[in-house]
Amino acid sequence: MRTRASFRIHSFASRTKNLLLSLAVLLFFFREASEAAVPLSELISGLYGGNGITLGAATRHDAHFTRESGDALNQLNDRLGTDFGVFPFNSSAGNFSFAFDADLGTFVSTTDTLGPIFAERAPTVGRGKWNVSFYATFFDYDEFNGQNLHDLHVEALHQPDEPPQFDPDGPIRGKRSGFELDTLDINVDIDASVRIFSPAVTFGLTDKLDVSVFFPIVDVDMDVRSYYRLNISPLNPTPDIHLTNVVDGAEAPADRASGSATGIGDIVLGAKYQFYKSGTLDLAGAFLAQLANGDKDNFLGSGDNTLRPFLVASRTFRALGGSPLNLTPHVNMGYEFNVDNFDRSAFEYIVGFDAGTRRVTLASELLGSHNQEGEDRFDAAVGVKWNVYKRLVLLGNVIFPLNDTGLRSDLITTLGVGMSF
Repeated sequence: MRTRASFRIHSFASRTKNLLLSLAVLLFFFREASEAAVPLSELISGLYGGNGITLGAATRHDAHFTRESGDALNQLNDRLGTDFGVFPFNSSAGNFSFAFDADLGTFVSTTDTLGPIFAERAPTVGRGKWNVSFYATFFDYDEFNGQNLHDLHVEALHQPDEPPQFDPDGPIRGKRSGFELDTLDINVDIDASVRIFSPAVTFGLTDKLDVSVFFPIVDVDMDVRSYYRLNISPLNPTPDIHLTNVVDGAEAPADRASGSATGIGDIVLGAKYQFYKSGTLDLAGAFLAQLANGDKDNFLGSGDNTLRPFLVASRTFRALGGSPLNLTPHVNMGYEFNVDNFDRSAFEYIVGFDAGTRRVTLASELLGSHNQEGEDRFDAAVGVKWNVYKRLVLLGNVIFPLNDTGLRSDLITTLGVGMSF
């Protein structure tokens, strides 16, 4: 004979399985024939045929920029690729929370506000309760470490001759001199647009334990344009030796590549257990596991499996100043362990509040991260939630960066709808 707990677990597993199957069918009809001819991660490195830039040359000299220019484009591609496919996802906290009232013999709403944006609050949704949400997120990447993605510059050096081109007793073997001091300036302009459609489900296994799943569907469009210029060194005694004209055998200065991809992103599994509740403070322990099932080569996922245990603290101040407004400050602090690349592990935290009523709630948060390499990322988020009908909630929020670390978007916009039952 099944216990109530085992029945709830079986019911949750069955419904979740059916939901995931439905989402898989939805994805089949959703995705278009938009896969790039080559992976998006190879668009930059594949410029100019993927073998670097070859110039024309006077006399019998070969313009040896090919290997170095190819290396420069590969390095740029690798630096950008580290952050591509790392996307924000909204909180799994339900908009409504419930508790069983033994005197009434039924569940009653304990909702004061409609909850945070990206953080968790300590209270759970309630035993046997569901919160189903759908988020649509839109943004373009704009900067990388403070550099405009539409105006990135990488420098390619001339390959040094072996032995030296000039006096054998002069320049050190392998050291550039004369016309070898010329350089190429490669100007790269990148358009990268991302759309993420994220069904999310939270279920209360018990009065104290929630479990959740995010199932993102990611769509990425990318367009790369490039133009190189030859910079002739004032120390070059033969300034006409390197030629950029196509008729002289040089690579065309301008090149372009584009592509798009659609598919399942990194699925996120979560759990939250409220272990302390009082009139002054609520505490919970939470855990997120992000699975590297998104296609990293097409920037649909990060390519890394991560585990993030964290602590959740929140408190609700009711009827501020005798008004109908409630205020819930919240703090999340934890460490994200990158299973595949420990150097990318990071201390993560969110500090914020949500204020309002169970009808309309405004929220604001500071999102911070400090990784193993000492890099800090700071973002701010603001949003609004509106309980438009019964337990149907509409939401909108934006994220904007507070510093320049990594690959950033000037504005990330999310619209969503949630239902509790």
